[in-house]
Amino acid sequence: MNIAEYIQTGILENYVLGLTTPDENREIEKLVSQHPEIRSEIESIEHALEEYARVYSVEPPSYLKKKILASVKGADIRQQAKVIELYPKQSRYWSFAAVAAILVAVTLGILLVSQKRRNSDLEKQIAGMSKSNLSYIAMLDSLTHVYNQSTQELAVLMSKENRMVCMMGVGKNINALAHVFWNKDKKEVFLEVNNLPQPSDTMQYQLWAIKDGKPVSAGLVSMLPDSVTVQKMENVSEVQQFAITLEKSGGSDSPKGEMYVLGKI
Repeated sequence: MNIAEYIQTGILENYVLGLTTPDENREIEKLVSQHPEIRSEIESIEHALEEYARVYSVEPPSYLKKKILASVKGADIRQQAKVIELYPKQSRYWSFAAVAAILVAVTLGILLVSQKRRNSDLEKQIAGMSKSNLSYIAMLDSLTHVYNQSTQELAVLMSKENRMVCMMGVGKNINALAHVFWNKDKKEVFLEVNNLPQPSDTMQYQLWAIKDGKPVSAGLVSMLPDSVTVQKMENVSEVQQFAITLEKSGGSDSPKGEMYVLGKI
């Protein structure tokens, strides 16, 4: 038996509501003993119905207690006046009636207080659920952002319009590695940092586009933990080589720091 399909038939909801036949009841009770998933589903349905009843329960109006007491007291006074004058033996009946009415009013008051407490508890539960929902929404937004970011990066990496330039480590930075994706027609430049040492707080990597031996800044490189893998840099119209140097924080007009990677078109 496919338990998931059985649950989706809606028969368990009918069972909880008492709408199933005796044969169906026996079948469900047998399945409950064999499959914990069905028992759990029934408990979830019962809990949901209880919550529904609590949410949509009608609280008696506040004036009802006063109206009942006023009505009872008025009737008690009128009836007692007649009984005392003509039928002394029946006065106990109206005393009992008054006591019973008071008990009803007190019971009603207790129910009102109890209902308010249940409403308060339910409000707290709803507030807790709202916080949980906000957490789920934040997580969903984060995942959506990551997905969109990954999609954009994949589009850059896979685009035939972008020319990939591999920038290898130079000098003592032989293990350094980065890639540039340059769109000649759109003049767009994207940078993927594969392996660069984390700089100090006072230093920052800078990308350079070199043409005829003259370097032009193509933007500062982000090395923050939450930075994107493929970064959009400044547009470059003409270039023969790309390079990355380590400059003082904020960048330089021309390369002054140590070069880490270099790549030719």
